[in-house]
Amino acid sequence: MTRTTAQPSQPLAAMHHDFLALAEVTTDHRAFQPEIIWGELQTADYIRATYERLRRVMDVTDEDIDAAVITRLARGRLLGQDNRAYHVLLGEHAITTVVGGADVMRAQLRHLTDRLDTPGLRLGIIPFGAELEATVPGGFAIYNRVRVGIDSLVGPQTVTEMPLVKRFTAMFDLLTQSAAYGPDARALIEAAHDRL
Repeated sequence: MTRTTAQPSQPLAAMHHDFLALAEVTTDHRAFQPEIIWGELQTADYIRATYERLRRVMDVTDEDIDAAVITRLARGRLLGQDNRAYHVLLGEHAITTVVGGADVMRAQLRHLTDRLDTPGLRLGIIPFGAELEATVPGGFAIYNRVRVGIDSLVGPQTVTEMPLVKRFTAMFDLLTQSAAYGPDARALIEAAHDRL
């Protein structure tokens, strides 16, 4: 496993551009985010609020936040384009935890609901109390079934060794068995919105 440690200021902004370049060449994207809305489905205000909170524990500049907003929105515009396939799993915690205040979260949940019918996107929500077929300590993304990205406070980690990539893919497949899709996922998102 190769680990790249994110550095403050411009290197963090450069990291966002690297993720955009990776998203542009990825046609089969799988992501699991148990605690926050997945990056490509985030609104600008949600992105900004997420990074403002990071300032409490990291050296995050205004340039870093601007780069995060620009590149994540650009990645989000790839959804539904060029026959790309996205299978995204969120924990119910991701849709019920308020980031940026109630107004920001309401807008984020409306955006998430609006994206449910995006061609090529399959969104699942793992409800609170669901019996999990597998457990994993945090989020990860699988790119074209040959690369895994893991975010952490020490920086992004990349896994390219195929036995480990296959392990993450198998973990993802098991997690899908606990998720709600379609109308059931929509109902969970709308219920989270209505509670705000």
